[in-house]
Amino acid sequence: MKSIEWREIIQQNKSYFISKYGELLKDKQYGQIFSKHIGKILEIIEKQDERKLEDLVEEVSEIPPYKNIKVSSLQECFLDFKEIFALYLKEKIGKIDFSKELTLKEIENVLFRLIFKMSDFYFASHEKIIIEQKSVLDRKIQELSMLLVISSAMNKMLDLDKLLNLIADEVLSLVNYYSFSIMLLNEEGELELKVISGYREKKISQIKFKIGQGVAGWVAQNKKPLYIPVISKDERFIEPYGEVKCIFAIPLFAGERFIGVLNVDSDKINAFPKEDRDILELLSLQAAVSITNARLYEEIKRKNQLDPLTQIYNNNYFEDFFDQEMKKNRRGEIPFSLFIINIDNFCKISNQSGFQQSDEILKKIGDLLKKNMRKIDCVARLGEDEFGIIQIGVNGKEIEREGLKIKKIIEEYPWEIKGEKLTCSIGCTAYPEKGREKEKLIAQARSAMVLAKKKGKNRVCFYSEETKKH
Repeated sequence: MKSIEWREIIQQNKSYFISKYGELLKDKQYGQIFSKHIGKILEIIEKQDERKLEDLVEEVSEIPPYKNIKVSSLQECFLDFKEIFALYLKEKIGKIDFSKELTLKEIENVLFRLIFKMSDFYFASHEKIIIEQKSVLDRKIQELSMLLVISSAMNKMLDLDKLLNLIADEVLSLVNYYSFSIMLLNEEGELELKVISGYREKKISQIKFKIGQGVAGWVAQNKKPLYIPVISKDERFIEPYGEVKCIFAIPLFAGERFIGVLNVDSDKINAFPKEDRDILELLSLQAAVSITNARLYEEIKRKNQLDPLTQIYNNNYFEDFFDQEMKKNRRGEIPFSLFIINIDNFCKISNQSGFQQSDEILKKIGDLLKKNMRKIDCVARLGEDEFGIIQIGVNGKEIEREGLKIKKIIEEYPWEIKGEKLTCSIGCTAYPEKGREKEKLIAQARSAMVLAKKKGKNRVCFYSEETKKH
């Protein structure tokens, strides 16, 4: 996504920036001094003109009233420009989307390059101060470079679980933590733990917070970061564990929509200085974008796997599931059974009842089959009135019993159909007992289903030598 041409915006709106920049600097410690140089500062930022920057540093340093000004004050004055540009984006352009976030990062990098150079100009007469400033800036530049690499890696990751674990690992490369977690807003409006690293590793599904509950709940409710340097003195911290003494929690936003909370804990008091918190907030911006992309990808992928009418899996997913099970189970140590289910006389029922009711029947059949199977099994709609089931761990000795259960589920449901009883014919086969090839096994189950139809319908047929003869 291409970022905004910020230099053009400065050129075209200089009066706006001079006015707003002046208002901001008046409230700063040395604001009135630097507000006299706003035009020159804007030109330096716009053109990244190091010569004019050196002239400004020399000019300010040589005038007697300014001699006591620290280099940090001038650096802060430059950094304030990012705040003014962000204000412009909000006032003139609207909400800050991802392209505008990129623009702000570009400006921040420019500002840090300028103040790094500024430090060189001060070096001769402010050696001790400059060395300290350079150390901080070196770290900041290193962190920003690392953040760029991390952001690139996150952008490429579309598997949500892998992405969340990647974020946990990469945060540790930036900030030392005792424990780390990400909680995402679920459909019930609760914060649900999705990844945890460090001391607190436990069953993720057991941890949920309501909005307003605990530190994460407070952040979700107030939509702003929360730093608690000493948790023993803060009543919002409701889950004591281990040696945690300090916590920093950051809200995650997809555009303007709140999606969750990133938590970093330490076993030391006041463990996260402002520099660490700043870099974590920058990381959280990219993390939120990547999480949103991964969720969107998973949603699209999920929809592509589902039959639009019944909302159970479709034929493509059924075959992919079949392939994956055989890959995981090359030696055939874990058997599975395949069932092809065809609704008896469905064409006649559909003609008598109308398409709307026949669609409702198919949806209900899909729902019944899904509810009566385990999560490890696969239930799919293969065609108009044909369904498929793969049951993991069910061998040839158990297959007929399971087939009769499926038949009973459909046969005994109180269908409201005039003049007809809804039944089904089921054909089944077993892996690896009857074969190890997907196409062969599916053909076997379908042949057995056809035989069940020929024998009078409403029955289960297991593939055998008799099936071949028909």
